[in-house]
Amino acid sequence: MAVMAVNVAVDPRGEFPGGSAAPSNTNDMVQKLWLLQRYPRTPDTIVVGSSRLQTWDPKQVAAQRGGTAFNFAVASSLPTDQVILYRELARRGLAPRTLLVGIDVEAMSKPPGTPSSMLRLVGIGGTVSADDYWQAALGSLDAQYFLESLQAAQDPEWALRPRADRVWFEADGLGHYGPWEAQIAAGTYQQEKYLKSLRNDTNVWTDHHPHPRQVEAVQALVRAAKGNGTDIVFVVTPIHPVRQAAFGPLYADFQREVDALLRRLCSPHVHVLDASDLARIGGSGDQFYDTVHETPPLAKLVVASTAWLPDECMATPSV
Repeated sequence: MAVMAVNVAVDPRGEFPGGSAAPSNTNDMVQKLWLLQRYPRTPDTIVVGSSRLQTWDPKQVAAQRGGTAFNFAVASSLPTDQVILYRELARRGLAPRTLLVGIDVEAMSKPPGTPSSMLRLVGIGGTVSADDYWQAALGSLDAQYFLESLQAAQDPEWALRPRADRVWFEADGLGHYGPWEAQIAAGTYQQEKYLKSLRNDTNVWTDHHPHPRQVEAVQALVRAAKGNGTDIVFVVTPIHPVRQAAFGPLYADFQREVDALLRRLCSPHVHVLDASDLARIGGSGDQFYDTVHETPPLAKLVVASTAWLPDECMATPSV
C-alpha cells in the first residue's frame, strides 16, 4: 500500500489528478496535454495527427503562419481521436486560431479505437469512475512504476529530459525519436530492415475504402472547429515509396477517395494541402526513419511545403 500511495502522489505517468511530477510519455497524449496547459498562452496554431507528425517543428510552423504554435501529434491518432481531442481543448479554453491536421491516407481505412482509462482519468473520451482510479492504482504496483516515482520525486521534470531510450518532447510538443536519433549518431541505424519487413508483409492493408467512422469524424471535426472559430488546414502526409508500392495499385484510387472527402469540406475556413508527393516537396525515401515516420529534414520540407502548396479547395466549389 505504501508503494501505491507514493505512485499515486507523485504520479509519474499522469494517471491521477494533482500529481507532483511531469508525466512520462507512457501515453504521449497525457504528456502533451500537460505541456499545453503550461504553455504561456493558447497557441495560435496547433498541429494534430499521428506520430508521423511528431517531428513537425512548431517554431517553423509559427515562423510561416505567424503567432505561436504547438505540436499535439500523438501516436496512432486517427480522426476519431482528433475530434475528441479538439472538443476537449475547446472545453478547456484552448481552441487555437488554426488547426493543422495531418491526414495519413491509408490510416483513414482503420476502425476507431476506444479511449483508454488513462485518457478518461484526465477527462478525455469519457467519464471517470471510482473503478478507473482503482484499476490505475493497482496497475501502478510494479517495480518500474515505483522507480519512475522515485526519479520524479527527486526531479519533477525528469520525464521531459532528452532521452536516448524513448521518444521525448520539448515544451512546445516537438518530438524527438531518441532511439533512432542515437542510432543515426552512432552510425548503426539501418532503414533497410523496416523496408524488408514491409516487403514481406502480405497483410499490409485490410480495407481499400475510408472507414465510415473516420469519415464522420473528419466531418465532425470541421463542424466543431467552425463552432469555436478555428480554421482547419488539412495536410495529406507522405509515405515511403516502398510502403506505397506494397499497398498495390488500389492506393491511388483510395487516395482519390480521401482527397474527394476533404474537398467536399472546403469552405473559407477549411483548406486542403497535398504534401503526399515526395518528389514535389523535394523529399526522398531515405528521409524516413522507417516507412512513415519523418526525420527532421523531411519534416522540415513537409512543413515548408504548407507555405507554397496550392490550396486544393481553390479549384473546388465551397459546400
